[in-house]
Amino acid sequence: MTKKDIVPHSGNGQGDYQTSPVSPEETQLTYPSLLHKYHELEDPAMMLTDVVGRVNNTNLPKNKALLPLFEAIINSFHAIEDFNQTGKGKIEIHIHRDKSQRHLSEDDDQFKVSNPITGFSIIDNGIGFNSINYESFKTADTRLKETKGGKGIGRFLWLKSFNLVQVSSVFKEKGDFYKRSFDFVLQETPIQNYHIDTTEDTKHKTRVKLDKIKKKYHDAIKRKYTTIADHIIEHCLIYFLSDKCPEIVILDENEDTTLNVTTRFAEKVKPYSASETFTLKKQDFNIQYLKLHFGDATNHRIHFCANQREVLNEQLYKYLPDLRSQRLTEDEEQEFAFVAYVSGDYLDKTVNTERTGFNLADDSDPTPDAFDISKQELLDEIVGTFKDVKLSK
Repeated sequence: MTKKDIVPHSGNGQGDYQTSPVSPEETQLTYPSLLHKYHELEDPAMMLTDVVGRVNNTNLPKNKALLPLFEAIINSFHAIEDFNQTGKGKIEIHIHRDKSQRHLSEDDDQFKVSNPITGFSIIDNGIGFNSINYESFKTADTRLKETKGGKGIGRFLWLKSFNLVQVSSVFKEKGDFYKRSFDFVLQETPIQNYHIDTTEDTKHKTRVKLDKIKKKYHDAIKRKYTTIADHIIEHCLIYFLSDKCPEIVILDENEDTTLNVTTRFAEKVKPYSASETFTLKKQDFNIQYLKLHFGDATNHRIHFCANQREVLNEQLYKYLPDLRSQRLTEDEEQEFAFVAYVSGDYLDKTVNTERTGFNLADDSDPTPDAFDISKQELLDEIVGTFKDVKLSK
């Protein structure tokens, strides 16, 4: 962080925030400060986590600018699953904008005016930040959600692209309802303004606000709410395909508009799908084929997934040159993009920590392991299945 950060006013280490210049040196834990923290611990054997260092060492490319939002949405999926909210779960995604500026949206066909996005709020009625989940939140690389594919890194991605994260959660524990709230910031003490107390509220509700987006990622996020909805569908496709998928709604404060993303998926994506499986080196994989009738009709892609979410994608024309700039059409001349989502236990096990790639075998290795799979081997198998694909409504 080289320009600005959210820091507490002097004399109030747990208080209000102001925008102030912060140098790289000021965001690092010094040896004396670490030593001081060590002596303050109740258990001297307890490991310390340098959150600033952890975030600085976390990679988030600009073309993955929406990944922190996706991670928050995935957390809501898990919270609803843990609360056994089958058929009753709901996730709201509020888009916050800078209303002091007005720009013409480049990706809006009707040339509507759109303000720059400053952040998002993700609200769900899942299990909430109870004692177990809060302790997990404070634990770097936690294994609490290991069975769901959780890497314990999502909250660090929040601080990679947003200056301030605010959490508020109403939950039930030992027969009583509580409200826990705190701020999460890129500082030596990352959890600030912490508060917990009993509450008269009797409905589970957790709100995570990702606020004050950093300049590096500001222009990388598309502004149109329908485009954001489509990216959510693409990233979380396997969740949407599940019968247990909660209702997901986007509320755009600029457009004063509500969009039901679950309905959008059911009407525009799900009817045009097919799936099949294949085995490579004794590893089973699944491919979900789809016709996408929104977005760029020439954007034919392969999406590689791990633990029910997209990790990376490849343009299909690299392997099927005839698809370069080609527009595929239905019988009624409706254009669509052809996409394939590939998943399997092998990809779940080899995804990297940041969920931006996979630790696959090296194609150039002269003596590869008999059971290791390279990206090229996987692609060859995938592309070979396309000739038999039939997609129909």
